[in-house]
Amino acid sequence: MGYLILLMSGPANAAVYDDFNAAGIDGNRWEIIGSGFSQPGDGYLHFSATSGKGHSLLSKQLFTSGTFTMPFSDYECNNDAPKDKGLGSIAGIALGSRSINNWVRIERGQVSNGGYIEVNWVAPSESNHPIHVNCILSEITSGFLQIRYEDAQVSFFYRAKDSDEWTQMVKTDPRCRPALNAEPLILHPGWETNIPLFITAFPGGTTFDKYFLRFKVDYINVTLPGQAP
Repeated sequence: MGYLILLMSGPANAAVYDDFNAAGIDGNRWEIIGSGFSQPGDGYLHFSATSGKGHSLLSKQLFTSGTFTMPFSDYECNNDAPKDKGLGSIAGIALGSRSINNWVRIERGQVSNGGYIEVNWVAPSESNHPIHVNCILSEITSGFLQIRYEDAQVSFFYRAKDSDEWTQMVKTDPRCRPALNAEPLILHPGWETNIPLFITAFPGGTTFDKYFLRFKVDYINVTLPGQAP
């Protein structure tokens, strides 16, 4: 089925999929895509790269539903790419399948006009598989990103500190501004099989732009439906 409970620590009722304490990325948990991630044994997963290419850790465990949480810290980049070009420097957590172009993601990103928290998604039914964008402006360098997947629907949350309440992403305009009475952003990907989660990073720009991106991930939590996130 959908869950592998590997460690019990961190927030109450949450199963830690990986706490990143050991030295070396765990090949039993993750498929490594790219070369930007490292795990020196200091309790964090590190990312550091200067390239336009994307990097990911793809979970080898598949999931049917749940709440997926990723704390990040020390986000730093020098991205001055223009906005609305898909060239941002991103640190994110995602669910779904790239192979069938059906995935969702929440991320912290940066382009020339500043930082943002953004939700992206791709629907397999759409020709050319455009990446949809929903965003709010944010300059936080440490925080928490979360995806909640239950009853075939997916919603997205963020907060700056562990003591903060979760804020749900709402529908926004292309300038990252919510409407006056903005509705929560809820997606229905229609996944018909169990799906992986993935940690994703993109230093930004193209292979010719030498933007750098650095950040750390403390752990990945997976919470069963009905438990407190």
